Amino acid sequence: MNYLGAIGDHLADCGLTDVWIESGVFNECTAEKMMKGKSWNRAVRGHKLMYEALQRLLLEKFSVWQEECEESTYDKITADARQVAKAFEQGKESAYINDAFNQLMKQMGNFTVEFERFVQSHSDNSTFMFWKQYIDLVETLLLFIRAEREGIWELHLAAFQKMLPLMVLYDHVNYTRWGTVYLIDMMQLEETSPEVYHEFQAGNFVVKETEGRFNQVSTDMALEHINRMCKSAGGLVGITQTKTALDRWMLTCCDRAQLVEDACELVNYTSLGKSQTQKEMSDSRMSRDEADVCKIMDKLRDFNPFGRDRDDLICISTNDVLPSDAAPSSLATIDGQLRTTDKAALSHLLGDAHELKVLPMSTEKTCIVIDGMALVQAIGKPSKAMMAWS
Repeated sequence: MNYLGAIGDHLADCGLTDVWIESGVFNECTAEKMMKGKSWNRAVRGHKLMYEALQRLLLEKFSVWQEECEESTYDKITADARQVAKAFEQGKESAYINDAFNQLMKQMGNFTVEFERFVQSHSDNSTFMFWKQYIDLVETLLLFIRAEREGIWELHLAAFQKMLPLMVLYDHVNYTRWGTVYLIDMMQLEETSPEVYHEFQAGNFVVKETEGRFNQVSTDMALEHINRMCKSAGGLVGITQTKTALDRWMLTCCDRAQLVEDACELVNYTSLGKSQTQKEMSDSRMSRDEADVCKIMDKLRDFNPFGRDRDDLICISTNDVLPSDAAPSSLATIDGQLRTTDKAALSHLLGDAHELKVLPMSTEKTCIVIDGMALVQAIGKPSKAMMAWS
């Protein structure tokens, strides 16, 4: 949820919520919660729909660019993909399918190179690169979810490592301070604790309760299932003001959860015997998602995020232009108003008279990490301050 909140901070005032609302996919209240990192399932679905719509529009733009450059990589890979799909539909022999698939993979390599060229050709277009960056941020989110669902330890670490810079940028202090410590400790796990490392490599850093694929969850989410077992019908409702009843309810949680588990074992009831279909894979859900993607694409075609001729960074829904001397988006909105946060000390300090300096370039492989909040706490709030940033 913290990463979703950081994405919401990064995309604030860019027109994302307007696309969700005006397309009719989400209402205003839901869109605001999603931008704050709340409503996990809806937020993930919203970003996935936006990701799919932007990718389709980007591929359309790429196809036009290739025609202008007299290239045909996109057409070739489309034809090869259709050939592979047709081979599966017709039940062709495995050798034929393998040959078609190998040809597709060969074209994918050429496609990747050409697509990078296409993106670099628009590197001066700030709005284009901003929305391409959003696609990359959502890809990181999806990679992290895949690592959890499939139990891929190396992918979990790689995705979390890509998340950390955004946490630093938008002042998620706890993740900034302890996320780096966690990452370094886990990277050294093979040497410090080989047994735990091999268990994690086998996928045992997540919990699986039902059969099927892509349905594992992290340990903290699995604990919520145990908490559900120990809750009575009314839960804490009505007893929070009675200390003795509250203490009795809390002290017996573990015992009640154990009784529920023993009762399930007594009648040979287990969720592992059930074959459950993913919600995203049901026909109704796929039809609904496809319809919502089409709605978002129609609205994005009106706003045209990848077709702006100007090099300025523009809010696609209002056409507001970000000033060249604007404060960082982590501190201010697109109209220059400072953000109000719980950690406003840094904003107040930077908002006072100050001087910005650029650190000299280093020829060595080095990294400078500045904990802004710790710095503010250390120096207090002087009326004027000189700070160096890289």
